[in-house]
Amino acid sequence: MQSQSVQRNHLQILTEILNICREPQARTKVMHKTGLSLKRLQFCLKELMKQNMVDFHHRKRTYVTTEKGLRHMQVWKELPKA
Repeated sequence: MQSQSVQRNHLQILTEILNICREPQARTKVMHKTGLSLKRLQFCLKELMKQNMVDFHHRKRTYVTTEKGLRHMQVWKELPKA
């Protein structure tokens, strides 16, 4: 039996994180759903937060996609596939 390895590009990973965080999610939940390492996930979340596409709610320790993130996610979905 051969395993199929599907590689995602950076934009696909960011879109996946934004989609998962449409509802508030803990970092570990996002990590498990995306299959990313903690280091890679932290890098992506930091990047999304810097661009104001994801907010971190300190009280609940959850990440949630912002309106800007939802708009970008829609635009990215419409980009032609390589």
